[in-house]
Amino acid sequence: FFFLMIRRPPRSTQSRSSAASDVYKRQVSTQSTWGRLHIFVTKQNGIKYLKRRLYKAYTSFPPVRKQIDKQLQKVLQDLDHDINQHSTKKCFKLLDFGMKEERLRQRLKEWVDRDRKLTSTGKITGCIYFPDNTLKELVRDFSREYIYDNLLHFDTFPSSRQMECEIVQITCDLFNGDKEGCGLLTSGGTESILIALLTYRELARDRGIQYPEIIIPVTAHVAFEKAAFYFGIILRQVPVNSKTYLVDAEDMRRLINKNTIAMIGSFPNYPYGLVDPIEELSIIAQEYNIHLHVDACLGSYIIPFAEECGYDLGKYDFRLKGVTTISIDPHKYGLGPVSYTHLRAHETGRNLVCRLLLEKKKTTI
Repeated sequence: FFFLMIRRPPRSTQSRSSAASDVYKRQVSTQSTWGRLHIFVTKQNGIKYLKRRLYKAYTSFPPVRKQIDKQLQKVLQDLDHDINQHSTKKCFKLLDFGMKEERLRQRLKEWVDRDRKLTSTGKITGCIYFPDNTLKELVRDFSREYIYDNLLHFDTFPSSRQMECEIVQITCDLFNGDKEGCGLLTSGGTESILIALLTYRELARDRGIQYPEIIIPVTAHVAFEKAAFYFGIILRQVPVNSKTYLVDAEDMRRLINKNTIAMIGSFPNYPYGLVDPIEELSIIAQEYNIHLHVDACLGSYIIPFAEECGYDLGKYDFRLKGVTTISIDPHKYGLGPVSYTHLRAHETGRNLVCRLLLEKKKTTI
């Protein structure tokens, strides 16, 4: 399972009515060529739009299309081989008479033995984070007792609800949250990022921002691009230094404008395992009254103990006033199971950010 730690939103102003907003957009779009250009660039992200159109035209040219199709077919064949090379006989129809328990258990053992053979090589990174089989069995036994519990009905399953609260508060304490801090469990690190950006977008609308933008380093997780695509947020990407592979906070500052709602920092990032300058970004976020999300999914439950082990990583958590949300993966070094699949989008405290997810009529999760 995974979850998103939330601090508090920055100040918000009275929202502009939808009618006034429509009038504003109509006026801007019809008054002048510059007004129409403004709408084109902000709403459609004009430069990227033009690039896509040119790329589409180029790839539609018959000789180019032929080469692309040839390479695509090869990629699909290789992908099919990689996916199915370890597969056994498949069953795609519901059996007329079912399957006996003995046969089910035999098939389960075959699958488990096959997967364990692949994962026990010691050469896998990015999906296995601890090799202790004794601990795995304990986690499996514990999870088995709650496999059919549903946190949507917390009054029926109070112990599941209690475990969620304890996990959230323990982690909030590890990341130096205060009494106002809260959080929620999600189905994955990607969903945590989606919820954070959805919340920022909704808060931005209350402040009259119709075309919200976020600023991220190019090394940020792809889930931020997915969130921007889903929620209609303009994405501003900042390149990293070609020698150090680190992003410069001042480069991110230069992209801030009146539509910027948040900046993103990773601790660490996925491509290189390097940390972004969270302390500098926090100062900038406070200066411009925007949000700062820290993606600590990969660092998760190691970074809170780094200082005790003699490593000075600097500040990256709620000790920084500019940090408003943090995403954390308990299955990475927190020894938790992967993808605990209850839907968790309920109120977990008095925090406005959590309540917004429930109270916004147009918001669905």
